[in-house]
Amino acid sequence: WRWIYLFGGSYLLFDLFAIATGLSFWRNLLYAMFDVSAWYWNFVWGGFILLGGAVFVLGIWLKVKNKLYEVSYVATKYL
Repeated sequence: WRWIYLFGGSYLLFDLFAIATGLSFWRNLLYAMFDVSAWYWNFVWGGFILLGGAVFVLGIWLKVKNKLYEVSYVATKYL
């Protein structure tokens, strides 16, 4: 899971750097992403919604899997 933190932190640092220095391509990208009158806006943000939903389902599944593992481990520990 460390690579997720590394890529996420790198993206955050790049994003802050691009905003602070006023990189024109980054500004144009941000304007395009938040242009709610554009035809592609629903597709872009719909993708983020689907990604968030998938991560939520994965998190619930991992939590249930971990809880079942803990219960089985405690049950077999005293056998």
